[in-house]
Amino acid sequence: MHIQRALIGTNTYKDLLKIVENATPGVTYSGCRYITVKGYEGELPINALIQQFDDFRFRKRDLDAKEAKHKVYDLIPKIHKLSDVQVNKCNFITYYLTQLRDFFRICVEGGKGFLFPWEDMTDRVKISQQGRKKI
Repeated sequence: MHIQRALIGTNTYKDLLKIVENATPGVTYSGCRYITVKGYEGELPINALIQQFDDFRFRKRDLDAKEAKHKVYDLIPKIHKLSDVQVNKCNFITYYLTQLRDFFRICVEGGKGFLFPWEDMTDRVKISQQGRKKI
C-alpha cells in the first residue's frame, strides 16, 4: 500500500501512531524533507503528518486514544530533529537547498521556523480547549 493512501485512510490517533512510530526521515537531493515508513511504498512530506494530526482535532473525540495522541505529539518533533541531523550530514548543495526551502517557508508563514506548524499547534490546542466565544 502507498503511504499517502495509508495516511488518508487513518481515522484515529492509534492508526496515525502506527505510521509515526515506523517513520524514517530523509532529505532529497533538492532539499525536500520526507519520511518513509516500513511496510509502505513511497515517501511523504514530513508536514503531512502535522496536517493529519491537526485535522483529527476537529473530528469526534476518542477518549481511548488519548495515550496514542500524546505519543504522536511527542514523536513528530523527534522526526523533525532526526531530519535536521540528516540535513547537517548532507553535501553542501543539498544543505543549502534545504536552508533555502526553510527560508522561503519562514517568509511565507510570517517569520516562523521549520517547526512552525508544530509549535503553533500548542497555541491552537489551548485556544480550542477554552472554547469559542459567541459574538
